This record gives sequence, structure tokens and C-alpha cells, in this order.
Amino acid sequence: MRGEIFWDFYFMKNIFDQKSINILILSVLLFIFGFLFFAFYNNWIVLFLPSYNVETLSKSKNFKQERVDVDLHYWNNKQWNKEKINLLWCQENNADNIKYLINGLLNLLEEEKIIKDKVVALPNVLISSSGQNAYLSFDKNPFDNNKNSTHDKLMFIESILKTIRENNIKIQGVYFLVNHKIMQDYYLDFSNPWPINGFIS
Repeated sequence: MRGEIFWDFYFMKNIFDQKSINILILSVLLFIFGFLFFAFYNNWIVLFLPSYNVETLSKSKNFKQERVDVDLHYWNNKQWNKEKINLLWCQENNADNIKYLINGLLNLLEEEKIIKDKVVALPNVLISSSGQNAYLSFDKNPFDNNKNSTHDKLMFIESILKTIRENNIKIQGVYFLVNHKIMQDYYLDFSNPWPINGFIS
């Protein structure tokens, strides 16, 4: 009996030589790493890494805002119309200025029944790092391809460009997005920025 135990132990020792032990340890470590990666990928584990721009972001939120009168320009009844409204304005933050301005314009267009059957909002505006382009991300596409003519769409875009331009916001081009993706249309190309000067004199 003792001899059998000895030989069993002897063979086990030979089975688990140094190479086998290294492979076993490596396999266990890779299994643990794979499980952690799988858990992280499926959001079972969430990592919060420190941000180095927290101070910069908190300072950017302290812009001084004041109420000013601004002009909203829109096309209706075959002519340009202008409406004056009062908005919050910040000289140092063009993204918020554009957001307030265009949301005011969208509300006006809904009141005037120029935008029909939809409530459209502009929740996000970003300015490029160069300060040359603005990215306007609407919550839904303001155009209905079955109801809006290309002329109506162009005049809607021109209304936005003219409103931004006439309120002295210094940018060169505007990208139109829907939920942070390029706006899609059958006839108009939104993959490039629309020049702030527009196409209509």
C-alpha cells in the first residue's frame, strides 16, 4: 500500500515538473485576465480614471452671462423676416450662444408653422478647436423628405446661417448633425461644412 502511494506521488511529481507548473500558472493568470476583460467589456466593472482637465472645465463653466437682444432671421412668405428676442449671452462662449440662438429660432419657426408636425431642438453645439467651425447636433432631422421641398430645406439652412452671421458670431462653417451623426438627405450634402456666408445674397 505504501509503495503504491509512493509511486503515485512519484509519478505526480514527474507530471508537474517546472515547465508544467509554469504553464499552469500562466493559464490561471490568462483566465483571470480574460474574465476581467469580459467583465469590463460587459460593464460589470467600471473604471473611473482621473481627469486632468477638471480644473479647466470647471473654469469654463463660470462664464459671465448677460441678457441681450438678438435678431432671428427666417424665410417666410417669399421674403426675409426678422424678429427680435431677448437671450442669455456670453462673449467667451460661442457654443452656448449658438445653442440659445438656434433654439430660439426653432421655437419661432414652430410658432410660425414653418416647421410642421415636429418639435425640433438643438441640445448640443460644439466649436472646433480652431474656432472656425460649429457642429450643430439636432435631436431629430428637421426635414421631412416627403413634405419639404429642396427650396424649403435650403431656406431653413440659410435662416440658421444668417441668424448666426448677423449676430456677429465669428465662425466660418457649420456642420449639421442629428444625434451626433451627419444629417442625411436625398438631395443635400451635409458631409462638409456649410459656409457661414450662405449661398443667397
